Amino acid sequence: MKKIIFILSPFLLFVACGPQGLPVEHEGQVVTTKQQDSISKTSSKKLIFNMGEDIQLGDYVVKVNKVLIKNALTMLGYPDPKNKFYSIEIEYFNPTQDKQINSNPSNWTLIDEEDYIHEFDYEYSEVKKPELVSIVINPGNKVKGWISFLLPSNTVPKKIQFQPDNLNNANIEITLDKTSQ
Repeated sequence: MKKIIFILSPFLLFVACGPQGLPVEHEGQVVTTKQQDSISKTSSKKLIFNMGEDIQLGDYVVKVNKVLIKNALTMLGYPDPKNKFYSIEIEYFNPTQDKQINSNPSNWTLIDEEDYIHEFDYEYSEVKKPELVSIVINPGNKVKGWISFLLPSNTVPKKIQFQPDNLNNANIEITLDKTSQ
């Protein structure tokens, strides 16, 4: 049994530390080799982008097209001065030859001017139609839809973050166009 552990030990060191036996670093944070591969597939290794750009992260190509603001309503249907909806049109494209990918609204979070993060909530998914749904996207296909966030009226959105894999911290951020707000 000791021989097997001795034989596997160098392999475990390789897996834990990367191909050179050293931690792999990217942008000041230690990432796994798999994460490094995903990050290196982003356009020019840039992590912050602008609306209207086609952005590749791993097997995903995404684009943020538009931002619309809508007043929220109370349960009785009256205008709610304390809250408003921010609806964002998202587009996915599957550039692969042989893989299926998934669109998922919960892969998106909104970041405000004070750097607070707001999660997507399915409760507000039907604020702007057609809503972005979780669906399988075959190679060469596209899907487009809206996701909405309920925010306090005094909150100013700054950017939206896309993280397609919750187990992998690789993500991109798209600066929201202030002229559309």
